[in-house]
Amino acid sequence: MSDDAKAGWEVEGFIERLTRRDDSNSERLVLEAVSHLRAFSRDCDALRAARHTDSQRMVAMADNYERLDDRVSDLTEALQRIAQWADAYPLAVFPEPDLAKAAAVLRMHGMTIDGISAHVARHVVEGVGKIAREALGESTNG
Repeated sequence: MSDDAKAGWEVEGFIERLTRRDDSNSERLVLEAVSHLRAFSRDCDALRAARHTDSQRMVAMADNYERLDDRVSDLTEALQRIAQWADAYPLAVFPEPDLAKAAAVLRMHGMTIDGISAHVARHVVEGVGKIAREALGESTNG
């Protein structure tokens, strides 16, 4: 039985005793019943306030869940873009080059394979960084 129901039964018990007693106890029982009714009313008010607060918390939690769910979706989309980029150059289409031959050709023209590798790595890392910064809501002016 809930506290509200127990308090209600107590009040009903006082009223029942009041109607059965003689007049000498009636005034005391009425005052006691009024005191219990006031306490019951305060308890009901407190319960209503607590339920209202709990309701507000539930709404806030639902709003927070929606924001977090949207955030997870945004970050998942960014990761999918990075994964898609990682799969964009399959070996079946772009086989591994002979790096020794490439280095020799580049040297003949005053370049190095290290310079080309650094350029390509920088391009990839900058692209991934741009996707990550956009997903994190940061400026891409870097």
